Amino acid sequence: VEDWETASFTNMEWQNNSSIPWTITTQSPYEGTYCAKSGAISHNGTTTLSISYQSDIADSISFYYKVSSEEGYDKLSFRINGTKKDEWSGNIGWTRAVYPVNAGTYTFTWVYSKDYYGSYGKDCAYIDYISFPCGRINSEMGIEEYNQQSSWFSIWPNPATETVHIQMDTENNGCSYQLFDMSGKLLQGGCLTDNNDEIDVRNLVAGTYLLKVEDSNHQTQTTKIVKK
Repeated sequence: VEDWETASFTNMEWQNNSSIPWTITTQSPYEGTYCAKSGAISHNGTTTLSISYQSDIADSISFYYKVSSEEGYDKLSFRINGTKKDEWSGNIGWTRAVYPVNAGTYTFTWVYSKDYYGSYGKDCAYIDYISFPCGRINSEMGIEEYNQQSSWFSIWPNPATETVHIQMDTENNGCSYQLFDMSGKLLQGGCLTDNNDEIDVRNLVAGTYLLKVEDSNHQTQTTKIVKK
């Protein structure tokens, strides 16, 4: 996770080389004390923040964004390997965006750009709390062995036919889950209401899936489950 609580771009290998680069600010972050803010560009300008990242499994990238700009003209865009996935303008409060990715090497890019005339609001964009795809999973690892890597939650039964129980090892004050197929498609998600909750998997076809759990401290961990 990148949330810029180091008050710098040095926690990860960010590329922030625009003539007017992105900055770290304490102005109303999504969480914590800091967030990233687009550079104070002029008309026809752009300011870019990007990072290269190796995803070793099918997973997702998510982040929170906020925009205060001239609607339809001055925009924040998000790109994966140069392909624009979304863009936003106008007056938008903190909103979560999530995009599935397969295993592979990616360049994730955030660009704030202005047209030739006009400004509105604070004329900038903010991003915060980026949750990157999960790290390497050994495909030869068995289910039981893999579950041992989940240090703060456990699941059973696995394989499952109807429901999967999730037992949290820490106090649950806002934990959530996402269930993906092996191509990275998000199938379902939601909140975990207590320390011993369950997920209905009866409508899933038989196969292997990835269960991603996030705790109240925004720590994430992913494990494989098998539907019979």
